[in-house]
Amino acid sequence: NGALSPQYASAPAERLIPNQVSVFERPDFEAHTTELSIYDTVNVAYSSRPAPAAGAVSPLYTFVGPTIPVHDSITVRIQPTVDMPFVQRDKVVIKSVAGSRTEYARAAWQNGWVSARFRQFGTYQAFVDLTPPTINEVPSNLGAATRIVLTPRDNMGRIRSFRAELNGKWLMFTNDKHTNYIYRFDEHFPRGSHELKVTIEDIAGNVTTRTWKVRR
Repeated sequence: NGALSPQYASAPAERLIPNQVSVFERPDFEAHTTELSIYDTVNVAYSSRPAPAAGAVSPLYTFVGPTIPVHDSITVRIQPTVDMPFVQRDKVVIKSVAGSRTEYARAAWQNGWVSARFRQFGTYQAFVDLTPPTINEVPSNLGAATRIVLTPRDNMGRIRSFRAELNGKWLMFTNDKHTNYIYRFDEHFPRGSHELKVTIEDIAGNVTTRTWKVRR
């Protein structure tokens, strides 16, 4: 009977299920949860759009959203849309934004995909970072100073490691709010002429080394 309209069942929403591993897959984006990532069933919201930015090698992906908390890590996999020389592949990072919180993670390569772990839902985009971090100058005359303050800067906003040496020996700085590295003069930095060497590395593995001749 042509007057009867066929009935179609709507496709069930894609969901992330608590207490089990959930896998979300698209041709160029994947997300994997653990058994502990979420505490309740979550309907998946997903989108992808071009988002040109310096160093970007993928579109910008939105997955679930920042209003859903993550209790364990989730693994995000992205297939870059830009061909990169082999030497640049270890300089790829994935940026994730969840509301006001921005996280960067160094990416691992596997079969043409890059992956990283995060503890937040939101947006994700892959970047290649070839820019080394920078650091401020140290005055050559420290006779009147009581401390040294060094402030590394990086285009991705994250310093992975910091090492200072005085005359070849490790020197301990404190770190203030992940911004300033501070050394207050003590017996390990006596009066006289010295060589101060500082090496910093960003999350992509770019390294900057600075050496100063100083006198205290």
